[in-house]
Amino acid sequence: MTCQVIIAWVRTYDPALSVKAGDQVTLGREDDEWPGWIWCMPATGPSGWLPKQKLIFNTDGVTAVTTVDYNMRELTVAPGDVVTRISQELGWSQCQNAKAETGWVPDSCLS
Repeated sequence: MTCQVIIAWVRTYDPALSVKAGDQVTLGREDDEWPGWIWCMPATGPSGWLPKQKLIFNTDGVTAVTTVDYNMRELTVAPGDVVTRISQELGWSQCQNAKAETGWVPDSCLS
């Protein structure tokens, strides 16, 4: 689905969290602004937000295992940009721009 950007967004995490299915992460807090996203810290690489439903929580209450490959790279966009929505999850859309760059953008930035 093609969307037009109505509000600018600048990538906030660079590099971004990238995990593979089966990776173990240490859990942080759940996001207040976008419920359902939880801060995750892998053994290596940058930390970042993952959807709770993409995790299997360990009984220790502080770690979880990822169920899918996931890259949380955000996409910097400007008003008037046209992007193609690839997927949508918990208030965010994974989009591709005209340069074939892919990343996440808050739904509130898109028409």
